[in-house]
Amino acid sequence: MARVHFFSIVVAAAALFITITVTSTARAQVNTEPLRKRINAIGYSLVIEGSVTGSTGNTEGIQAGGGVAAGFATKPHLLFGYVRGDYSRFNHTTSVAKAFAHVRYNYEFTEWLWGELFAQMQSDEFQRLKLRTLFGVGPRFRVLHADTFDVYAGTAYMIERNVIAVAPGASDANEIVLARLSNYVTAHWDIDTRVVLATTLYVQPQISDFSNTRVLSENVFGFKVTKVLTASISGTVRYDSAPPSDVKTTDTEIKNSLSLVF
Repeated sequence: MARVHFFSIVVAAAALFITITVTSTARAQVNTEPLRKRINAIGYSLVIEGSVTGSTGNTEGIQAGGGVAAGFATKPHLLFGYVRGDYSRFNHTTSVAKAFAHVRYNYEFTEWLWGELFAQMQSDEFQRLKLRTLFGVGPRFRVLHADTFDVYAGTAYMIERNVIAVAPGASDANEIVLARLSNYVTAHWDIDTRVVLATTLYVQPQISDFSNTRVLSENVFGFKVTKVLTASISGTVRYDSAPPSDVKTTDTEIKNSLSLVF
């Protein structure tokens, strides 16, 4: 028993130190601002993230997640992408099973205006989402710029295709194709050389029915420990006004992270 208990402690401690994550990128809509800012500053960025938690004894199972983010910039071009997967299974029950990929290209017309083109794929078993693919294009604007504070806004025309795992007895369509407006505003504040506060809000209504809307709100507080090591805490709220049957409209998440960013 003591040996099993010691093993669980070791695995949990390892999971804490193995976690390598960029400041949070949201799964349904994408908060790419911290990554974008770093790529613009140094011309490139590469982030490898991963976490694993294992348990034995009264609770048996595993929780694992990992991803890769990379990008580069050479004016007027900027390109970056992000891929991630998450899985959790405890006491023979799966509670998380999702995957996500996003790629985005920016073209700078002036110092305050960019064109954006993006594509995304994702799946989430517990949102009954077998596969979501989407493509979008639109402008991005710099609303406010100061030495330590920036505000950006953007809008895009987005085509989305959803393949749904329909709940038993539900009347949902198993495939949905629709157009949305993807609108966002984001602010980034360098409180000092070591402390950063960022907030982002996405609103994505269906063009033909504005009552069908998805919303993402995310706030991130980051503290630089060393040149490459950062501790951060993020709070995220996701809302979908028309989810599949048996899926809740709102998800919330609080996440603590240790980050190695190159």
